[in-house]
Amino acid sequence: MSFGLPLTPAADSCRTARHAISLIATARPPAFITTLAKEVARYNTLQQNPQHLNIALHQSVLCRGRPEILRNMEILIDKMQTDVSDLIIEAMDIIIHSLDHNMLKTKGLGEVFPTVCRFQNVTFCTSTRRIAVGAKNGNLAIYELRAPKSQVIPAHTAAITCCSFSPDGKHLVSYSMGENKVSFWLTAVG
Repeated sequence: MSFGLPLTPAADSCRTARHAISLIATARPPAFITTLAKEVARYNTLQQNPQHLNIALHQSVLCRGRPEILRNMEILIDKMQTDVSDLIIEAMDIIIHSLDHNMLKTKGLGEVFPTVCRFQNVTFCTSTRRIAVGAKNGNLAIYELRAPKSQVIPAHTAAITCCSFSPDGKHLVSYSMGENKVSFWLTAVG
């Protein structure tokens, strides 16, 4: 987004709000991530029963602000990777909600949002279009792009160091250095 000078009052307000959100995100990453993750969960719940509402969900602030949300998540991953890593499942809830799912169908996660691929505990399967995320609490979250929520598995008792799908997407492996344990998972395909 570029702003020409002189700024109109509306453009100046937008620029100020954008900068303020970035400052809030970098000052308190856990609060920012947790708050946005709760909003995404609330949005997904509302999306499951849209006929009871007189709200156009696709015009909500959460939908219209997707590019800005992704920009702030990218800033957080670049500047405060440890804070994001502590809340990786919540961060992925936000990122997956904000990404264009049609682009994920044709391209991989590494092409659509390469910043998140810095984490060894985040993996994307191109054949099944699933994303798996290992958390510090030992949980493994598996996202299907068709479903609004992830499936969470208590995989380890210590932090998950890394995870990866097999090329065909039928198997998932997770490793926990704290447990010194490798776990193999058979994923349901189809």
